Amino acid sequence: MASRWTKEEALRELHKLQEETQALSDEEPFSAGHTKWLLRALSVLEEVFGGNSRYYLSLARLPWRYQGSLLLDPVIDWEGYLDPGAAIARKHQEVYRRSLETARGILGGASDHLERRDLESVYKGKDTTAEASAITRIISLAQRKLRKQLKTSPDKEEQVQGAYQGLLDGADIPYEREKVHISYSTKTFKPDFTVDKIGVAIEIKLVKGPGDEKRVIEEMNADIPAYQSKYPNVIFIVYDAGGNIRDVEGFKVSFEENQNVVVEVVKH
Repeated sequence: MASRWTKEEALRELHKLQEETQALSDEEPFSAGHTKWLLRALSVLEEVFGGNSRYYLSLARLPWRYQGSLLLDPVIDWEGYLDPGAAIARKHQEVYRRSLETARGILGGASDHLERRDLESVYKGKDTTAEASAITRIISLAQRKLRKQLKTSPDKEEQVQGAYQGLLDGADIPYEREKVHISYSTKTFKPDFTVDKIGVAIEIKLVKGPGDEKRVIEEMNADIPAYQSKYPNVIFIVYDAGGNIRDVEGFKVSFEENQNVVVEVVKH
């Protein structure tokens, strides 16, 4: 843990960062002022609470700009329909202000936590070597053994989940199955497997017909921000039972552009 902080200094800095969010609300996402504030806030949270703390990880993964396509209805938003650039800018600002409000809550929670504890007890550092090794083992189970576990082509996702659970048991990897519920936006998400010790959520997807690839892509895009609000590492194991994913690398690439997201496609 960084030694330059005292508890009193850290609390003062956290309170100051909270107060500064008020003045930032009228700025644009990633303006000079916002960027400077964000880097400082991340640095303070990492130094005081650690790179594996929920406060640092939650702030680091806030979406400061709108992500995705924007469909405009001329009846509902005539001005935006005439000027799509202005409509997108408004959407960016909405997301930015929402994230700024969330950041204020994260900093407030961090302050409250530190008020009750000492610096040493709140620090959650990263053992990156052990984490990377365990993640490699989890992926390797799917790569080398999952196909052998399924004697016939599966009809249901639960069959793939059961086969993979057997591999986790055999590898003595501690996990929970469908025990964690994550509230994100207006929905609740439930990863298939979670490994809390290394901050991993594992999700199994089954592609067995021509229409399944599109459905699975939509589900994965929704899962990533929700799962990473609680687990820094997300592993998708996509079982292609019908040979519908022809370009495996093309399927994986956009997902793996997200930090700490791994996609493993297993062909039957």
